[in-house]
Formats: sequence, structure tokens, C-alpha cells
Amino acid sequence: MDQVYAKFGLEAGTKDFIGHAMALYLDDAYLHKPAREAVERILLYVNSMARYGKSPYIYPLYGLGELPQGFARLSAIFGGTYMLDKPVDEIVYENGVAVGVRSGEEVAKAKIVIGDPSYFPGKVRRVGKVIRAICLLQHPIPNTDNVDSVQLIIPQNQVARRHGSPSRPNNHTNLSLKIANPLDFRHLYCKSIFRTQRLRQGPLSCHRLDNRRNRQSPNRNQTRP
Repeated sequence: MDQVYAKFGLEAGTKDFIGHAMALYLDDAYLHKPAREAVERILLYVNSMARYGKSPYIYPLYGLGELPQGFARLSAIFGGTYMLDKPVDEIVYENGVAVGVRSGEEVAKAKIVIGDPSYFPGKVRRVGKVIRAICLLQHPIPNTDNVDSVQLIIPQNQVARRHGSPSRPNNHTNLSLKIANPLDFRHLYCKSIFRTQRLRQGPLSCHRLDNRRNRQSPNRNQTRP
């Protein structure tokens, strides 16, 4: 991708904006990879602009709780079953392959088991941590034209570091929190990031939902994370 930027003579600030604000890459490793994925991300952003309001991002009207509601409705349409208020006591394996989920005395069988990595101890490995902050404030973010929703992206090379240290979350969030000051409430915490140990694990899929909002797909009338 770096060669594409060089061909068009883009300066460093423009590359930072495209790579991190439009393509939403977390670091600069994408610069040394083939450009196809980055171009597709950029096209997704451009095609999403002004499709619903002034932002390329869409958000459920009544909050994130509408996402599982939407999945439940689609599940019903296609013959699926939602089991509400059911704790997951065990992932059921047969011959080392995940085949279902046990809740109490009931077992729901499935061809594919999809879940948060925390349900699969021994099948995943921790690859890093992410620092997150929950803040409450009673004013718009300065210099954002008083919009009620805003996304702040600070590229890593503009703060002269590649990775932060989860043991010192305050040191690595000072700049972003300073932009949002004054704060009425602030809560910082670290969350582990897991990945499956092998690319192929039978019909088992571990997915981690991050904090990116959905954007409209340019090719189909669907959203994707």
C-alpha cells in the first residue's frame, strides 16, 4: 500500500488520515501489505458517506441491544431457535470437534459453534490487550461543530509510539482524554484479545466484537462490522 501512496505523491498527514480514519487500521503494518484490502476499506468508507445522514457509520436507533433483536428476527425467519436466559455450562465436543452447547440438562446441537473466545479455554491464545475508557461529559467535544456523535482517531506515529503498555493505561490515554475534557466520570480498563490457536479447528469459530460501528456495504444492502 505504501507504493500506492508514493505513486500518487501523498504526504504523511494524508496517508495517516486515509489509513486510520477511513480504512480504520489500528497500526501502520498495512503499509507493507498488498493494497487490495486497504482499497476495499477505503471504497466502503466513500460509498457509505451521506448514505444515512452525514456520517459513514450507522448505529441502531435504540442502542446496541437492537443487534441481538435483529439476529433473533432473522433466526426466526430462517427456522432458527433463540434460547434466552440460558447460561452456557459447557461446549460439547465429539472427537475433538465442537458439536453443540450444554445448558443445564439441555444440549443444543449445531454444525458450527460460534462464540466469544472466553468459552473456549485451551483452544485460543492471548495475543494482546486493548485499553478502553468509559467517560461521561456534559458538553460537545471541542472543535467538532457541536455534533452529538464524533470519532477521535489518533494515529500511532503522531504520538511517537507503536504499542502502549496495559500496565499504565493512564499514560496512553492522556491525549485523547485531554481532548474530551472536562470529564464528569472516567473509567479505564484493559481487555485481553484472543485468537484461535490454529486456522482450522473443525466447525469452531471464535469471534471478538470490537468497538467499531457498522458501516453500510457498497455492494449489498447489508451492514458489516
